[in-house]
Amino acid sequence: QWINNLQQSSAYITKLYEEMSNLVQRNRAFDEQEITKIMAVAFEMKATADTFSHHLQSYLHKILAIVEAQMRARGLAEFEQLDYRINEGQFINNEINDPWVLTALQAWDQIL
Repeated sequence: QWINNLQQSSAYITKLYEEMSNLVQRNRAFDEQEITKIMAVAFEMKATADTFSHHLQSYLHKILAIVEAQMRARGLAEFEQLDYRINEGQFINNEINDPWVLTALQAWDQIL
């Protein structure tokens, strides 16, 4: 949920920045000092949105690295131990309930 919050906050701040910029450009009733102040606040808000986006990308990369490491440690080790070679009698007997497939599915279920 925090990932969605970062993404939504960043989008809202960016939209507010654009609206503030458009307001200043459309409405010339502001004096130069007010325009400078509004644009400074808008710029800070845009910088905050960019920071949120950067944190979001950073967290997603960290999560991906953790998941990838877990998959390599658990999943690949499990699959390396499986033996898919069987003789004809075992093949006929296990045609529907192949133990290799069942073990592979259990390994994937543990990973996910």
